[in-house]
Amino acid sequence: MTEIKRTYNIPLRSWFSKKPKYTRAKVAIRAVKDFLKKHMKSENINLGPKLNEKIWKNGIKNPPHHIKVEVIKNDDGYVTAELFGHKYISNKVEEKKESFKDRLMNKVSGPEKTIVKKVKEDETKDKSIDNSTELNKTIADKKVEAKATPKVEVKTEAKKVEVKKSVPVEKEPLNKSNN
Repeated sequence: MTEIKRTYNIPLRSWFSKKPKYTRAKVAIRAVKDFLKKHMKSENINLGPKLNEKIWKNGIKNPPHHIKVEVIKNDDGYVTAELFGHKYISNKVEEKKESFKDRLMNKVSGPEKTIVKKVKEDETKDKSIDNSTELNKTIADKKVEAKATPKVEVKTEAKKVEVKKSVPVEKEPLNKSNN
């Protein structure tokens, strides 16, 4: 089989004219998908980014009354629709390489053995260590060494401050009458 390419001018006004204004663009997207399901006889329909932008251009309340679309149906039954004159570009989301749980476990348990071997090779090159006990440290020890921060000593000089001692002055009582 070969790919099927078609161009449609999809009327949207009849779909959203009786709907509330705050749902019209959403209804227009649904109308495009329903139209393509009916005419292309497939359930797997993907709309392109340019088509989506054209429908949402004037906001949720004012979608276009009709829209011209290029549609391609693959051998597998997948239908891709894009605005007339544009090529379909898929926006696939990349799979996460490592989950949060895996990253957390790696931080707790330490790096993998291959990384430790590389660190050991770097240590032997830099420090030229021949001591076998240094090379047999555990992964946890390596991690502790890597996370250890150098201690900073702050030296402050004590300033000599002269304190003047005040001599108490004898006070006379205020209500003393001079006779």
